[in-house]
Amino acid sequence: MSELARFLEALQSADGDGFCSPPGLPGTWRVRHVRSGLARRVLVEYDAIIAFARNPRHGVCQNCARIRGAECDHCRCSTCVWEREVDDRSGPKATPEQVAQLQAQVRRFQIGRAKAPVVALDAE
Repeated sequence: MSELARFLEALQSADGDGFCSPPGLPGTWRVRHVRSGLARRVLVEYDAIIAFARNPRHGVCQNCARIRGAECDHCRCSTCVWEREVDDRSGPKATPEQVAQLQAQVRRFQIGRAKAPVVALDAE
């Protein structure tokens, strides 16, 4: 079973407010946003990863099309609607406990440190 197949299987039963790292997409995403993106065909399965679908109408409505390079914020294409949903501005506020937990994780975070010592195989 490929990594993508395992991810999609786990995505079905995952908590919608949880976070995941879809194969092919950078960073972490809310599970519900990945599900929504796949359902709207904004995200597609491509070559064993999840990728953004090409949408030639994305970002420019007919009224704004005359302004070269402009990206309007009232476009109703599926990609724009999904991106506004992903912004999560209307999502639930973080509780004080969640903020404290995140602050503790940030304080403990260290770049370049392994959790366990690494044993070199070429050492004699």
